[in-house]
Amino acid sequence: GVIGGTSAGAAIMSRVMISGGKDEDVHLKSGFGFAPGLIVDQHFKKRNRQARLVTALSQWPGHIGMGIDEATALVIRGDSAEVVGES
Repeated sequence: GVIGGTSAGAAIMSRVMISGGKDEDVHLKSGFGFAPGLIVDQHFKKRNRQARLVTALSQWPGHIGMGIDEATALVIRGDSAEVVGES
């Protein structure tokens, strides 16, 4: 099967979900857990969310951060991942 999501739909794929906030004031909730060990943030470059993702990762050591932009996807198959799209 295939699952997918855009914007908040991409963020909710991980077990730890960024639900809002800016920079050091990041809001975290529980996501679906389809991508355990990841924290996904969307609109990454366009909305300058690097600091927000770093803050979330500091609260969840051992997780990997993935910043996804518009017109871009992260395709996960088993233990591998591929970036597809513009950035």
